[in-house]
Amino acid sequence: MYVTNNGGYGYDNTVKIIDSNTDAITETITVGDNPNSILSDADGNLWVSSSGAIAYNDDWSVDEANSTKGAISKITSNAEVLRLEMAAVSYGGAGGLSISPDGKTLYYQFEGNIFSMSTASTSLPTSAFASNFYYGFSVDPFSGNVIGTVAPNFSSAGSIEVMDKDGSLIDTFTVGIGPNGCYFK
Repeated sequence: MYVTNNGGYGYDNTVKIIDSNTDAITETITVGDNPNSILSDADGNLWVSSSGAIAYNDDWSVDEANSTKGAISKITSNAEVLRLEMAAVSYGGAGGLSISPDGKTLYYQFEGNIFSMSTASTSLPTSAFASNFYYGFSVDPFSGNVIGTVAPNFSSAGSIEVMDKDGSLIDTFTVGIGPNGCYFK
C-alpha cells in the first residue's frame, strides 16, 4: 500500500510504502511538498501530485523565497525518477490527479485549470486542456470524457462541463451548489 503524507497544518513530502500483511512501513519515497493524489499508469508507474508549501510574510503576503512549488512526480521501482514543478508558487498547487481509461494520459488541476499530459512526457504542458476556474474535475473511466465542475459561489447552483478527450465541449448541465467531483458506474 502506498500512502501520501500531506502533513496537515505543517508539511510533509513523503509517500510511505506499507506491507499490508504486517502493517510495517517498508520504504519511504521523497516527493514534492504536501503530496495529495496518487495513481498508477498503464506501465505500472506511480504518479503523485503535490501542492507545494506556502510560506507567509508577517503581512500575510506570500513569501515566495521560502515557499515551494507544486509538482507532479513519477515513481518507478519505488523511487522518484522525475519531478516536474509548476511554473509558479500557488495556493493549492497541483492536485486532483486523474488518468485516462487507457492509463496513458494524466490530468491534473492547477490554478483552477485542467491540464493533460502523456505519461511518456518529461515536461509539463505549456497550456491548459480546459480553462474555466474549475472547482474540481473528474475523468469518466469508460468514455474518457473530462467533466469540469464550476462553482460560481456557494449559494447558487453550479454546473458541470463535459468535454471529450481533445477538450472540445460536449455539453453543460446545471447541478447543485458547490459541485466538485463525479462518480461513474
